[in-house]
Amino acid sequence: MRGLPRRDRLSAILNIAIVAFVLAGVTVLFLRKVGDGKSLTAVGLKNIKYYTVQSNLLCAFVSAYYLVLKFAKKRKIPDSFVCLKLAATATISITFLVTLCILGPNYGYERLYRNQGFVFHLVVPLMAVADFWLLDTKGTRMKARYTWMSTFPTVVYGFGYIWNLVRHGLSTKFPDPNDFYKFTTYGYSVAILVFAGIIFASYLMASLFRLVNLWSNKRDKI
Repeated sequence: MRGLPRRDRLSAILNIAIVAFVLAGVTVLFLRKVGDGKSLTAVGLKNIKYYTVQSNLLCAFVSAYYLVLKFAKKRKIPDSFVCLKLAATATISITFLVTLCILGPNYGYERLYRNQGFVFHLVVPLMAVADFWLLDTKGTRMKARYTWMSTFPTVVYGFGYIWNLVRHGLSTKFPDPNDFYKFTTYGYSVAILVFAGIIFASYLMASLFRLVNLWSNKRDKI
């Protein structure tokens, strides 16, 4: 990475770290033979149902794509990638916020911030946010519509989650194998409001990240 601008070097380090942390974490999760759901873990590939795992995988994929574009193909970052990067960052930030504000009080912070949970719920989200701040977008267009487009991953997951609840119903077990995020604790109407609130939060986070990135590139003091 010699000869690269400092911003690109820092960004490369963060993206490599994101890919490494996520691959290591999901490998452990998918190979594990235990998981009772009480710390939002399942057995093997069943862990893919969690928004946390999916958002981390999306983030790792986008980071790997960035490394290919920037260093392997040495291509200019296209506008479409900026939209994809913003979507991944907004999505992973929802993992951070929902864990902190909703899941932590229900499941216990000590459960959610240990082992892979510490990496998925805290480390990777913070690295992703820092990386988007560093992303060099001076040669691309950071369009305003990218903010609401960034909610798509969360919208798709939310509809899938609700469809699964409607199809299979609620369980008397804890944690509920269908409503494992406990969104229906106070009824379906409240769950819909929570879902809408999370989508709106995703839009707000994307808007914030867009403004921060534009400000960072304008100052260009990194």
